[in-house]
Amino acid sequence: MMKTQVRKARAQDAAAIQALINAFADEGKMLFRTLPEIFLILRDFHVVEQDHQIVGCAALHLFDEQYAELKSIAVDAACQGKGYGRLLIESCLHEALALGAQYVFALTFQPEFFEKVGFQAVPRDALPSHIWTECLFCPGYPDCGERAFLKKMT
Repeated sequence: MMKTQVRKARAQDAAAIQALINAFADEGKMLFRTLPEIFLILRDFHVVEQDHQIVGCAALHLFDEQYAELKSIAVDAACQGKGYGRLLIESCLHEALALGAQYVFALTFQPEFFEKVGFQAVPRDALPSHIWTECLFCPGYPDCGERAFLKKMT
């Protein structure tokens, strides 16, 4: 019987998180992350651990008193379809509520997934301009094709 849990990331998870993210970055689905970058934002991450292996991750990044971003959502290809993405999102949303965020947004190439978990599509320019700093490093900037989704938390 497999043991699965969602939890906050620990230092020893950083390499596995990087591997998950960079596998999707290889496909052009997210930005590459170096190990030092992962460590800088490690406290943002939630992970899915299955039988002592990290098989999924997601980060919640707080921008200000109103907005938080869901980012770096990745589930190992062999583990997709098991609800791990939804578990990660729910864990991040629970944290967003605890932190007092009023809105959680995501920029994604997977709009159907975010619609299923209760997010609404919004025009990209509906989001505050200060959230776009990371986009400057994207090879697809200024028009990478990601869609913006928003969830009101209160």
